[in-house]
Amino acid sequence: MKLKDIKMKTLDMAPFLRGLLISSLIVVGTLILFRLLFVLINVPFSAITGQIDDMPRVIYNAFRFDLQIAAYVALLPTVIMLAQPFVSSVKVRQRLRSFCCWYYMTAVILLAMLSAIDLGYFINFNSHISLTFFDFFDEEPQSLIRTIWDDYPVVWIILGLCAIGLGAKKTSYWAYAQVGKPTHMSYKTLSIGMFFYIAILVVCMRGSVGRFPLQVEDLIVSTDERLNNIIPNAPYMLKKAIKEKSIVFDMKPTKELLQEYGFKSVEEAMATFTSKRINEITPLTTDTLKCLYKVLFSHVADTLHRQQPNILLLCSESWSNYVAFMSPLIQCDMQKHFAEDIVFRNFQSVRNDTVATIENITVSTPFPRVFRSSYRKNCLPSSIALPFVNSGYSCEFISGMDLAWENCGDALKKQKFSKLTGKYEILKEEPKAECNSIGVYDEYMLSAILYRLNQKTSQPQMIMGMTTTNHPPLEIPSHAQMPALPTGFCKQPCFNHVGEDVVEKYLKAFQYFDACLAHFLDEFKKSPAAKNTILVITGDHNVRSILNYNVIGKRWQNSVPLYIYLPPYLRDKSYPLHSEKWGCHYDLVATMAPFAFKNTDYMKLGNNLLDTTLLPSQTYSYNEEQTRAQAAYLPIAKRKSAARELLLRLYFQEFFARQKK
Repeated sequence: MKLKDIKMKTLDMAPFLRGLLISSLIVVGTLILFRLLFVLINVPFSAITGQIDDMPRVIYNAFRFDLQIAAYVALLPTVIMLAQPFVSSVKVRQRLRSFCCWYYMTAVILLAMLSAIDLGYFINFNSHISLTFFDFFDEEPQSLIRTIWDDYPVVWIILGLCAIGLGAKKTSYWAYAQVGKPTHMSYKTLSIGMFFYIAILVVCMRGSVGRFPLQVEDLIVSTDERLNNIIPNAPYMLKKAIKEKSIVFDMKPTKELLQEYGFKSVEEAMATFTSKRINEITPLTTDTLKCLYKVLFSHVADTLHRQQPNILLLCSESWSNYVAFMSPLIQCDMQKHFAEDIVFRNFQSVRNDTVATIENITVSTPFPRVFRSSYRKNCLPSSIALPFVNSGYSCEFISGMDLAWENCGDALKKQKFSKLTGKYEILKEEPKAECNSIGVYDEYMLSAILYRLNQKTSQPQMIMGMTTTNHPPLEIPSHAQMPALPTGFCKQPCFNHVGEDVVEKYLKAFQYFDACLAHFLDEFKKSPAAKNTILVITGDHNVRSILNYNVIGKRWQNSVPLYIYLPPYLRDKSYPLHSEKWGCHYDLVATMAPFAFKNTDYMKLGNNLLDTTLLPSQTYSYNEEQTRAQAAYLPIAKRKSAARELLLRLYFQEFFARQKK
């Protein structure tokens, strides 16, 4: 085919493009129609007027989700349109046009059907399509059909879908009616139009022109869940549910796990973990879960007679042990607090990812991404909030991040945290607060925590916090003026060759967090809260990318600090301010337990690092990549770590298996 002929036939793409755009509007219009029905049925008018400032973000994000679906639906017809100039047969081109009409009619019917299902699902379960949606298909077909027939106006739904399908078919045929007819558009104009169409299509498929594509975090823009429920459409929620259903943990037979961790029997692993002789371990009965529970959980009697303190457990994003102590310029006034209070430097995070650490600290699961699985719908016996609630505490999780991040908010709500505070809640509380693409800046999040600790409450408070600013893209507020680093500071051998500007960006964000934390501690220690609050502050994981561990040593590869402030009435002169004990996130709950728990069970996976009878030579630090301890104790430490991971795997495998029944 000659180039001239291709250019002539390319002009036929103009009416095809017109048909594509109109058909895409039909798709968007169908999704909007069902969203309006959703609002009329499920969202009170008072909820909209009460949060009217949030509505522009709700509408904007809702359009983004709808345009993304329309863009994906348009992908195949777009390919057909682009291929059309190379098709010489008139009959084939007519069939392609007819196919696109039927394609859009089918797509609109399927989207309408799915949207109707989602609407009915929400009416019954107060939730969009989720993992439990697939439970319906576990029923007998006849039972499922009868349930649908009894619970839904099936006849009216079918009539409505037929009307929508007929309307879509007629509109599509009208939209493509000009295909194959002469057009007066110039080749240049068409080329420009096609360029913009492809660019817009790509943007709509991505859902964003910013740094991040459209993602689950964009489902939350308000503190009112009813408004957030307006945003998603049915196709997106089905895709999300399918993705979560596809998460399958690596469940292995006990025999295979024993070989993997190097034990002859589960009893041997129990004896190793508890430091007992194997003949002192009761052989496993038929109820494996109960036996594992006895080993992994500890009971605290109702013997705590002193005042229960408030407790803040703060996870600090990428708070590296090495960087935190490398220079006063980085510490930004934190050095005085490190000198006044208890610090552990032989300390590691158990996991090496933010959400994995939140999961590990809150529910101690050995399986990553449990918050994205169906098991997040259950309150796990290992929940950190349970022993606090049973001991009379109120429990809150607070973070500058969007709580939709990897379903953290949804999961933690089930773990007995009575209050969840995230990005939009903080912005509501403090109108002057600022945020970046990751979350509210740390200074405002820490200010919100300080306010809570100084409130008079009927119950002691347990607050778990998660900072965000020291997370890529490492954006700090414009008003934050960090101390200048000397020339050549970022070129030290301890840093990787990633570029001086990259290292400096990381260090500036690190300085910002340290400055915010130092200011928070200054204000906290002057406040009434200091008299009755324990602060436990650690990193979620070590800083990545910029440190050269071949130079500074592997001991720092997964190392984060642990800082503990104790109120005056709980201080013991025998506590060393800079302890040589080894520890990790598994030790956090065991360290807090003696000060707070009474008449409850809790999952005790580590040591009480403030136990004065526990010698540094008897402690160890576990990270999923390495175990560390004093040289003489290291073989025992590795064996204990392996036993603990094995027992955790077995416990959760058994627990999850029973949840499916």
